[in-house]
Amino acid sequence: MIRAWNSRSYGRSSKALRLTKEQHLTKAVENERFAATIDTSTVTGVEWAITVTFYAALHYIQAYLSTRGQSYFRHESRGDAIQKDPNIRNAYDDYRELYDIARDARYDFCNLQSGHLKFANECLVAIKAVVVPHL
Repeated sequence: MIRAWNSRSYGRSSKALRLTKEQHLTKAVENERFAATIDTSTVTGVEWAITVTFYAALHYIQAYLSTRGQSYFRHESRGDAIQKDPNIRNAYDDYRELYDIARDARYDFCNLQSGHLKFANECLVAIKAVVVPHL
């Protein structure tokens, strides 16, 4: 009998990412490293690399927010928190651009190419430039 995956059986909260700053940073770095290993010679590879790059950015931001006692499960709530925080609000536009392109990569047929991945990587660099100094 195959048992369906159930987030509660693994202790995962459905309300927020409850990792420490260090755990978020580890996830961010691991995602960056993994994105760099993806074969991007196909559209699917580009899409996955963009998606993983977005999640690297998400974990850098969550690492910062965790130092403020904040943790968000919903992308919209995280975006609102970024916009309201004077230390990282300058990362919002790049975060939103990266969120949008990663969402397109996951759910739409957009024929994303290497130039889109380059743009995603530039967004990540810009996000890190704003967030990392505050960690």
